Amino acid sequence: MPYKRKCIIHKITAAILAALLLAAALSGCTRSEENPSAAPVSDTVSAPPQVDAPKRGGELVCGVRALARGDLGNGWWGKNDTDDLVRRLIDNASTVAVSYGGEVLLNSTVCEAVSAAQNEDTSKTFTFTLRQGLTFNNGEPIRAAEYIAYALVAFSPQAKAAGALTEAEASRIVGAREYMAGETSGISGIRLLGEYTFSVTIRGEYLPYYHELMYAALPPLYLPMYAPNAALTVADDGQGAYLNGGSLVSEELDATRRIYSGRVSAGAYSVMGFENGTYTLKQNERYFGNFEGQKGYIQEITVKKIDMSSAAELLLSGEVDLVPELSGAEITPTEALTATEDFADSTYPRGGYGSLVLSCDFGPTQFKAVRQALAYLINREALADACTDGYAATVSAPYAINSWMYREGGGFLIPEIEDYSLNPQKAVYLLEEDGWVLGENGGQYTSGVRYKEVTAEEAAGGARCISLRDGRILMPLIIDWAASQGNPTSEVLTGFLSDSADILQAGMQIERTELPLQ
Repeated sequence: MPYKRKCIIHKITAAILAALLLAAALSGCTRSEENPSAAPVSDTVSAPPQVDAPKRGGELVCGVRALARGDLGNGWWGKNDTDDLVRRLIDNASTVAVSYGGEVLLNSTVCEAVSAAQNEDTSKTFTFTLRQGLTFNNGEPIRAAEYIAYALVAFSPQAKAAGALTEAEASRIVGAREYMAGETSGISGIRLLGEYTFSVTIRGEYLPYYHELMYAALPPLYLPMYAPNAALTVADDGQGAYLNGGSLVSEELDATRRIYSGRVSAGAYSVMGFENGTYTLKQNERYFGNFEGQKGYIQEITVKKIDMSSAAELLLSGEVDLVPELSGAEITPTEALTATEDFADSTYPRGGYGSLVLSCDFGPTQFKAVRQALAYLINREALADACTDGYAATVSAPYAINSWMYREGGGFLIPEIEDYSLNPQKAVYLLEEDGWVLGENGGQYTSGVRYKEVTAEEAAGGARCISLRDGRILMPLIIDWAASQGNPTSEVLTGFLSDSADILQAGMQIERTELPLQ
């Protein structure tokens, strides 16, 4: 369910480029030539783009939706939308960038060259050559060792022991699994090849993949902040990169999540403080620009949670200057503001989509027919309108209407995708064909919840399954739904899921369980 968002900024604030940064780089870029298995990797990349610098200075208060947790730990311990926004402002120097349209591309501001080589064992090695002169916000240089340091810290046994959720990322890099398990002292698939050159080798089991370059992406990391009591350096004796000069400590890694004033980073802004869910940021004069060459031009930024339903009043009173992600019914009250000369707005498609995600390895949703039936039992168009007050469109596959491939493809694939418009009759047909034709006593289904005879293997993990005296195992068509607490969308979804007459009449039941959104 892709939908539109609106960014509103008070015109007396400084350059609109700050709004673009806060709205996750709304501008896109040119797509590379297509390749059926992977996005192409050129041997060299063009010089970083030059962007005319608007007037510097000023202060801006940005009102956002989610209350920040104050966790700046690189997303290793989970993600909060506001923390993630701030992390993108203070750390934005990865070798690979993603445009607002979803295109994965080389960050030419950071990289001077990149090459890819297929290995005999089906793995693939990406070699990056960095531009010289990059620095952290404290003035210290960023070289190949600083990029490798990220992997050696993020994938370390100590990070895992501290609760970091980096195992999936590590699993794609040759040698990183063994390093995280403590079986090796370094990562064989990451090589330090020179002061400004390093390589990352991706395991063959994850290839080919169109966006495989993203698997090799690394940002820089300032080692002294993560190991304050050890003089660690990155070394490579020919068998892979490793940390030399001491050991990482789990407690020290965990503590880096809450470092604010004095935090060493490499983005457009530096964190000055965090208090009561509010971040204060200051322009990083040493920042070299994002993948488009954009820098931060507003001197100071405050990021705080607001009630989005009161955005118009807060903008009018001057309590906030920028609201970057209004959506749905929140947009309507601001229309009177943007009709005046004092405020500017930018309406843009969200770079993503909302979806109902199903577990496909246990319970009723392990069966394809159940998943299809559920799709036919939901009025997607009405759901989209109800969730976004009409500011949404429906799609039939995992793409956003702002994705570059959708925009450039002209929708030529759309007729080939199966249409799951509301069709309760077809849903019932699919369920009956799949064997959901029994009642709870094993007789013919008449009303209520449908049951299906399943094997012991299929029943595994299904706590509601019933074992009859004749040896049959019956599974009820009851689906557990994890609804996020305090989320207005969950309340809307209840009418389309748990309380849906179509779903209940089809013999399906959806039970809602509220869980905290973290």
